[in-house]
Amino acid sequence: MPETKMIRTGIRALDETAGALLPGQVILIGYRSGADGDSVAHAIAHHVGLKQGVKTILFDVELPHEEAMRRLAAMEPGPLPPSGDAAGADRPTDTRARLLGGALTVAEGRWHEMSDLRPAIEPDTQVVVLNAARLLEGFGGESLRWLASESGACVVATVRLNHQADGRAATLMDLPGGSSLAQGVDTVILPGRRTRHGEVNFELAKSRSNSVTLSLH
Repeated sequence: MPETKMIRTGIRALDETAGALLPGQVILIGYRSGADGDSVAHAIAHHVGLKQGVKTILFDVELPHEEAMRRLAAMEPGPLPPSGDAAGADRPTDTRARLLGGALTVAEGRWHEMSDLRPAIEPDTQVVVLNAARLLEGFGGESLRWLASESGACVVATVRLNHQADGRAATLMDLPGGSSLAQGVDTVILPGRRTRHGEVNFELAKSRSNSVTLSLH
């Protein structure tokens, strides 16, 4: 039998605690207002889709499509094509493959609810990454559970915390709508205090014995 690939996020605390991303699993990562939440989503999508070659789709509701693509491409070595590249304007699919590789797709569209995302997820997609704070603020964690169940993929989502979490370690009550957003979610990761080196310490809300330092530079 072929060996099963262990899918890792690149976030040590999650990888050490959860072991690997599993089909149908739901992971929620909170970030403070003013923080660069898309960096977390992009780092996970880049690690899973490009470094591990796992079929991944990124839905970025917070950034324009081209900007999200360029940020991901900037994580790869080598020069980037100039903005407004002719191939990119005429053949976005070819450009996506050239910039990001076949295993990682950046979805393009307008989404108003979780069901709008489902048609873009291909049957063999293993990981769905959502930088979709505005979308999640209007729907509970059960909508993430539905998406994971419908697609069969592991769903990793980032969400902006309430302003009360600024300057201190966050709790589940700092999630939009309070702890109810964590319902239907397998794992919640929340930020602790920022270190003097400009890094953020993330804690597993369901396993406080582990933490990870993740640079957002």
